Amino acid sequence: MQEPLKELRLALKNGNLFNSGYLLGRYQGLSAIVEKVHFVHWKKLLEPGFFRAVESSGPWTVLGVFELGPTSARKKLLRQPLFTEKIYLSLSLDRKQEIKVQARRIQFNGRFSFVPLERLILEMEGKDE
Repeated sequence: MQEPLKELRLALKNGNLFNSGYLLGRYQGLSAIVEKVHFVHWKKLLEPGFFRAVESSGPWTVLGVFELGPTSARKKLLRQPLFTEKIYLSLSLDRKQEIKVQARRIQFNGRFSFVPLERLILEMEGKDE
């Protein structure tokens, strides 16, 4: 996750054309291992055909989506079957310009909800080196 983490940090601090995208990787047991981030416009990210094309184009699975900047109301658009059990990762900067991370799993149990993840095993916990 070191390279994807660096990409996300740089995009957050320096700006990026797109502030959203897919978390790509694999599952190992109960752990999700992010190996690549794929920046994409928010509207395109929501398209089922594009989602399937990204997932079938490489060796990775779409583990979830990320959004850079303050958590927005757009995340409500993820309340659909396509994103059930996927990760929603939000990264923003606090007043001290330190990265604030929120990780949630999108679940459906009669209705959609965003359930906090206690720990996301992505080396997200470390400071910049």
